[in-house]
Amino acid sequence: MKVILSLIFVVLFILGCTSNKEVKTENIETFSEPKNIVTYVGKNYFNFDNVELFNIDIDEEKVFDLWSKKERTRDEEIFIEIIGNHDIPKSISDISFLTKIKNLGYKKTTINDSKNEELKNIFRFKKNSIIDSFACPAIYRDILVFKLKEKIVGIAKICFSCRHHYIVGTKLNTEQFGQGGDYEKLYEILYNKQMLN
Repeated sequence: MKVILSLIFVVLFILGCTSNKEVKTENIETFSEPKNIVTYVGKNYFNFDNVELFNIDIDEEKVFDLWSKKERTRDEEIFIEIIGNHDIPKSISDISFLTKIKNLGYKKTTINDSKNEELKNIFRFKKNSIIDSFACPAIYRDILVFKLKEKIVGIAKICFSCRHHYIVGTKLNTEQFGQGGDYEKLYEILYNKQMLN
């Protein structure tokens, strides 16, 4: 009788171990990152028919050196305010902002009008199931100026490396801008290449 009970115990133990291993393997294979789902799409931030991109190619270290510099020139102060500040320009009527960025080395490019619909799909109110956030300081190398019939209707400062943004010209909430792959889509529209993570 002891032999039979021992055999049953060994068989159950082996079957139990095999079953657990299968479950563990199955769980590992089926685990995946949660998907970000756009749960609501609303109005566009602004209506536009023309977009200008102002871009500056500057190394992160150079910006950090300027930030940590104790005594800066007036131009360096303005540059730091524009490239790193979340509240400049304060409104779309701040035309001096555009003169400043041109004088500081930002290069202007007019985005092809054929990209406007794609841009409108990005620059609109959205709610997402997951919100990504990064804890690095923003360096706004890219500034988009949106116009309608030659009048400025919106300005967006974009930091692709930290996925930060500052948008003026809309009353809509822009907090979830760029989520769900929109930073990558925007980069591809502006530069005709994929964004490196």
